[in-house]
Amino acid sequence: MILTDTVEAIAEELFAAEAEIQEIDTFVERYPELDTNLAYKVQERLIGMKCTRQKTRVRGHEATEKVLLT
Repeated sequence: MILTDTVEAIAEELFAAEAEIQEIDTFVERYPELDTNLAYKVQERLIGMKCTRQKTRVRGHEATEKVLLT
């Protein structure tokens, strides 16, 4: 699915940019389909990547914890 690929691509780019401490351009021009709902999905995917790859945990925010447990 195109939206799933978009979410994955943006999350991967954000993860790499943070790891390498690099500034990146906005995604709106490259991904015109990006809206608020898709941005939240990217955020959820990025949190999942951090938890898996960096062995981190989310604490203190019930809504985010529910997202990661599903």
